[in-house]
Amino acid sequence: MTKNFIAAFLEDGSLDTTFNQNGFLLLDMLNNEAFQDVEVQDDDKILVGSNTGSDYKISRFLEDGTPVVNFATNGVLSPFVSGETGHDFYLGPNGDILVSGRSGSFSIVLKKFLSNGALDPSFGSNGITTYALAGASSLNVRTLKLQENGGIIISCSFTENGSSSNNVVRFLSNGVIDTLYGINGIAFVPVDEAFSCSSLPFQDGSVLVSCSYYDFLSETLVRRTTKLNPNGSLDTSFGAGGQVTGYYGSIIQPNQRIITDQSVSDFEGGSVLDYRRLYSNGSLDASFQFSSNYFESLGNTSPILLNSGKMLVASSDIWYNGPDINIILQRFNNNPLGVEEYSLHGSIVFPNPSNGLFTLEHSDSFSSEIAYQISDITGKIIQTGNLNENQTVIDISEAKSGMYFLILGDSTLRLIKN
Repeated sequence: MTKNFIAAFLEDGSLDTTFNQNGFLLLDMLNNEAFQDVEVQDDDKILVGSNTGSDYKISRFLEDGTPVVNFATNGVLSPFVSGETGHDFYLGPNGDILVSGRSGSFSIVLKKFLSNGALDPSFGSNGITTYALAGASSLNVRTLKLQENGGIIISCSFTENGSSSNNVVRFLSNGVIDTLYGINGIAFVPVDEAFSCSSLPFQDGSVLVSCSYYDFLSETLVRRTTKLNPNGSLDTSFGAGGQVTGYYGSIIQPNQRIITDQSVSDFEGGSVLDYRRLYSNGSLDASFQFSSNYFESLGNTSPILLNSGKMLVASSDIWYNGPDINIILQRFNNNPLGVEEYSLHGSIVFPNPSNGLFTLEHSDSFSSEIAYQISDITGKIIQTGNLNENQTVIDISEAKSGMYFLILGDSTLRLIKN
């Protein structure tokens, strides 16, 4: 019997038995429902995307896994109607929820909901944008991401005149197609149609597009990563003419370096972990030396950055190593900033770590105010301000313990709050 569940673990890797049913949130298997996406809100409530066939829904739970019944309709948001298929959701900075999907065979549908589950009337037409791809005969919507300036990027592939292509479609923050991006809002990804692609945004508005497919003839997973400029054109300064072959970008760190998946995969879906790190121009970052002591084949894997900057990889045993299948968590050391990035134009921050009060002392006088911002490990901006004195106290004492990033001009400094 197949079981779908969410398991909660403590920071030391032990099961959090206070979460729902002894650490597990189980689905009602009678409905053949499967979890797809999990996001944690600032208030530690949990949003879970799941589907039953083509029926996509989002549920909200408390930190302990208890359903939140006053969200949407009895705790469940069903964002799509008949004729629409849901694919992904994104948790916005104010708790708002953006969902993407397909309407019919060739239209992208975007819907924005307020934190209470009601449609946001300021987005699109009463909360909904439907964009038909002229001339397309089929459409596959993949990842949904939000850019720093509020732009919305959708990775998709569609067939036109019998030929399929991978593309990135960009919408403005209000749900209107960005006609200045690519060609009328659509940027072409220069890879063969065999590839399946997903996108990640850089802070400057450029987009990393990671593509892969399994070649059964050579029994290898073929990977290729491309970078698009903020206007959707190919960034030819990235890698070799805009691409790096053999790499699949999985994470963009706050300092804009790229952690790529190099895992060795087989045709049964198993893989042995291996990761590399690239600079934002596609060159190899030799300071990142990945090493794992687990050499058995794994099933699907998912890497994330923790507040500490370390990388956590969640996975399970592959099915053919059964009958017992284990959840496997591996944590790897990772320095998200290079040594050369620890200084800010002759400035120092102390104490660091601290309880949330940091003093920024800079040797040069400013002729005018200089803006700064502080973001968390996910890239979410938690504070902005201006520097106008030789010494400035920055207060993030209300923030949770963890790692944050102070960005001043083109430099970034890591802050550790105890």
